Amino acid sequence: MKTTIYHADKTLTSIQPGADWSSVYEELSKLNLMVFGGRVYIVGVGGLLLSGGNSLYSTARGFACDGVANFQVVLANGSIVSASADENADLYRVLKGGSNNFGIVTRFDLNTFKAPATLW
Repeated sequence: MKTTIYHADKTLTSIQPGADWSSVYEELSKLNLMVFGGRVYIVGVGGLLLSGGNSLYSTARGFACDGVANFQVVLANGSIVSASADENADLYRVLKGGSNNFGIVTRFDLNTFKAPATLW
């Protein structure tokens, strides 16, 4: 559960929670793209996004969790749902910084943007 896939038609990147930020950045750098991710590359995607997370772009764009467009979640009853601003919006809001107390997140869909020429 460490896959990173960019969807050009949606400008979203789907990332599984077992990935770390170094593998995500490596994959996206091939396309000159970026997501709101962790400042420390060895940190896991799941933990950072579910706890809010300081991003490389926090001062300009908010916390890392603010870049999540959709969560794929397995609920306690075994059903798999999507949580976004339009679908299961209450679950979407609590997952953005609310930790993993509400289900098992199996995929994060992050807004993706062109990587800046320089970061600093």
